[in-house]
Amino acid sequence: MEEFAKWLGQLLGQSEFEVQRLLSDETAVHFFLAWSLFESKCFSNDLKASKLKAFAEEFANSKGTMIASLNVPAKHFHDRYQDPKHFRHLMPKRWTWPWMIEEFQRLLAIPYGRLTEQQIVQLVTFVVYRFRNNMFHGVKKVQAWLQYREEIRLCVYALQFFVTYAETNFPTMPAIR
Repeated sequence: MEEFAKWLGQLLGQSEFEVQRLLSDETAVHFFLAWSLFESKCFSNDLKASKLKAFAEEFANSKGTMIASLNVPAKHFHDRYQDPKHFRHLMPKRWTWPWMIEEFQRLLAIPYGRLTEQQIVQLVTFVVYRFRNNMFHGVKKVQAWLQYREEIRLCVYALQFFVTYAETNFPTMPAIR
């Protein structure tokens, strides 16, 4: 692991120590793995921000979805991003599509109890997508990832929910026996 940490640290312009801390924490590793499965399973390896709204609509309209399972992460994200500081960290204007910022603000303006199932899925997928971009594209430094451990865990939970539902209804992965 030390050679990998050194390589990744150099690649990201981060200290080897910070990279080792990250790799020893399951949170980020779980996110990377779950994200990969989500993009592959739910978007055929071609996820673009512009596809999130259609995914939310399709997912919410699917028979048998248990959107209530997303209430914990959705409520947390809805409450958290009412704070302008947290909102700016998630959706920096320099790195986020203007339409996504506007749509996310529109969702946050709706009282949580009045959000439709589609809006709940859209809110959660926007947050997950932004965390992915912030982590993969270096907007957040490695040491900052661990500061967002709870939010990343909630993203992982949502990703697990989406992937499990997709695999249950459209199996493509061999069952582990």
